[in-house]
Amino acid sequence: MNVFKTIEMMDMKRELGKFIDDADLNVIIRMEHAMTGRIREYETVQEDLGSDVIEKLLDTVEHADYESLKAIHAALKFEGLIK
Repeated sequence: MNVFKTIEMMDMKRELGKFIDDADLNVIIRMEHAMTGRIREYETVQEDLGSDVIEKLLDTVEHADYESLKAIHAALKFEGLIK
């Protein structure tokens, strides 16, 4: 992987991680759907304050390769969750 892609990947991970940490539960649910296709009820996520979903989203971002991060970023952008 070239240096540009490595830097871009680090920036995307940082941006997505911060966004996940700062998001409210409605956004977390939409992000999970955009990233994994899974749909959860608000009440189910609210039971643990979204910590399970947040942890899984952060783990997904942390372990994603460059192409996966680009796809995640594009899906979240399409959903209007990020700029």
